[in-house]
Amino acid sequence: KYGMDLLPVYIFNENQMFHRVDGFEQLTESLYHKTGFCMPPVTAKFGLPLAALLPLRTEVHVRWGAPVEVGAAIEEPTDEQVEELFVKYLAALRKIFTQHAHECLPPSVAARGLTVIRLDGRPVPPEDLEFVAAVGGSAS
Repeated sequence: KYGMDLLPVYIFNENQMFHRVDGFEQLTESLYHKTGFCMPPVTAKFGLPLAALLPLRTEVHVRWGAPVEVGAAIEEPTDEQVEELFVKYLAALRKIFTQHAHECLPPSVAARGLTVIRLDGRPVPPEDLEFVAAVGGSAS
């Protein structure tokens, strides 16, 4: 909408700061759909629930990539235009993860790779589609 480039940023080890409590998936999903806000149940230091101020000790690494060009401002971008930009951003984010996971994550975590979950329910674009979008081509 505003024509400002996007800076892809990935924060490594952020998920290792807390232990997720399983079994509350339906509750957190319901909360998200009703409020647009999601607070997954977690425990932290000393096993305290929702202890956001007491994270587990871990090194956090922040890495960023080259800006993703957005182009000229468009007052009312179409869903297709937004999706095309999302695919480019996702490609940049996956590139950051691939380049830095081995140095920034524990080996067992890096080996699991990057999982992307869209909260809007739409499918995650496959990596080959991201490559086409990143080089400015067309998927059709």
